[in-house]
Amino acid sequence: MSATTRSEGSMFSAYRFIPRRSLVVLAGMAVVVGVLAFTVADKFYLHVLIMMLFYASISSAWNIVGGFAGQLSLGHAAFFGIGAYTSTLLFINFGVSPWIGMLVGASLATIVSGAIGYPSFRLRGPFFTLVTIAFAEVLRLLTLYAHDLTKGSIGISVPFRPAAGNFIFRQVSAYAFVALAFLALTVLVSLWIEHSRLGYYL
Repeated sequence: MSATTRSEGSMFSAYRFIPRRSLVVLAGMAVVVGVLAFTVADKFYLHVLIMMLFYASISSAWNIVGGFAGQLSLGHAAFFGIGAYTSTLLFINFGVSPWIGMLVGASLATIVSGAIGYPSFRLRGPFFTLVTIAFAEVLRLLTLYAHDLTKGSIGISVPFRPAAGNFIFRQVSAYAFVALAFLALTVLVSLWIEHSRLGYYL
């Protein structure tokens, strides 16, 4: 049996052992979000719903390092910021669709996290935490003072050009479904890691 076959078999077996209750919870959340998105007319409450899904997704991603690996990282916001700024700048300056920009931003964030994580994971306890805080703070200051690129504390203004390809929707409820999709993807990846060989070693 080749290494590729073993790898694919491990992946499918990991998905096979994802608890059914987790899938039921995700399905239930999809139903609840769908009902709320179509019945709640107040944009404020829709915004609250979107933010809840958004932070739940980030929390699930953080749990891979903080929960499975037991490393207290306080710098995850920096990697999220790298992806956000990358996709936004590509859209504003080059007209690249945010859907593609997300992939580019995620790839860049992965590269940076690998470069930072390789030496950082040699540390343990508070030393690792301090490194992650320092990295997040350095990146925050860079984005704050690189005014020509990031507009500093003012932030980047995105022109309102409604289109699915621009990731700009007229209906706020559409963002709720996008946020739910990202949450479901993050949770499934987290569950796959938990029940895979990687999760066993973590």
